[in-house]
Amino acid sequence: MTRTIQEQDVLVKINNQPTLRMGLAKLRSLVLGQQGSHVTMTFRREGTNGKLFYEVDLVRGSAGYVKLLMRCHAIATENDRIKKIMSMQEIKIEGLVAEKEELIRRSRERLNQDEVQKLEKENLKNKEEAEKFAQLLETWKEKAFKLEKMLTISQNNMKSREEHVNRIEELDRDRLAYVSELERRFQEEKQIQRTVQAKLQEDLKKESLARSTA
Repeated sequence: MTRTIQEQDVLVKINNQPTLRMGLAKLRSLVLGQQGSHVTMTFRREGTNGKLFYEVDLVRGSAGYVKLLMRCHAIATENDRIKKIMSMQEIKIEGLVAEKEELIRRSRERLNQDEVQKLEKENLKNKEEAEKFAQLLETWKEKAFKLEKMLTISQNNMKSREEHVNRIEELDRDRLAYVSELERRFQEEKQIQRTVQAKLQEDLKKESLARSTA
């Protein structure tokens, strides 16, 4: 049954006060009142199934006030609807946040496990590299010892070689001095031979001249 007031409906109560034999002034005082206040009216409607009664809650006020009130009511209804939607969205967001936090926690646990495994692999790799480096270091120590030994031998050989070279240079200087002395003596002998030969030739000339004059 609709609660829209129809033309044949009969007003039977105003705020639970019966209107039977009530004067117009009394009715007017009960219906009219402060703008924004409420008044409840009970109506009787004749139907096929007998008499039907229904109540209508009305707001007192001018047409403009009622229009504004209806607008406010529509806004309030829309606001309630938006609040419900926001509440549902907040519940969804809370669920998503909880799910996200759970995913982050699992990701962190997985990340921590991955980091631990990664660190273990890096530690194992570093240990292997350290062992290789230690072996390489021992190898280089052995090579360094051999090189040092070879260097000592080379230095000794070089020292002996330097002494040998110095001896050779000394002998070469003696040889050059000896050759120079031989050259000097050869030149002296050559000069003496020239002098003797010249003397012999002069004597032969004198002897030949003496024979020819005799």
